[in-house]
Amino acid sequence: MLLTGESSSMEFDTSIMHAVYLKQCYAHAVSKCLGQSTQCSTLLINPGIGVMLTAPSINENEWYKTTAIKNLAYKAAERGVTTFNHTIYSPLCPTPSDAIALREMGISTVIFHKEFMDKYNESWEKEYQLVIDFLSQNDVKIISWSGQVSKKKLGVLVQGNSFDP
Repeated sequence: MLLTGESSSMEFDTSIMHAVYLKQCYAHAVSKCLGQSTQCSTLLINPGIGVMLTAPSINENEWYKTTAIKNLAYKAAERGVTTFNHTIYSPLCPTPSDAIALREMGISTVIFHKEFMDKYNESWEKEYQLVIDFLSQNDVKIISWSGQVSKKKLGVLVQGNSFDP
């Protein structure tokens, strides 16, 4: 039975292991996404090996921008790293163009941080439903992880405001 606001194609999870990988995303974003109003990095995880790649979002000027997920796809292609049946960790829920990249990459699971999304876009659950449904229909498991990532202050920027996940 679905609770109010829950989607049939998205899982909610509180596993502490997700905090470990999301903390890596945040630490990487803080060090690599300087001067951006929202700092986001993505991890590619091979379930049998661990972290394969990390990539930040890029926002260098008005025309040279890309999300962390698309940047990760570019880096994997550049380096010949397989993405098939791998997992993506990202503070942000995928955008529509990210969702297409994820399907084409053969990603099996995407985990994002619910609290980050709540700060990023208050109505994300409604606005991102098309993306969530698309991924689900294409056999990509999507997990909205909820919980505290670190007891230390990380000072990640979300829409220009400091956030301590």
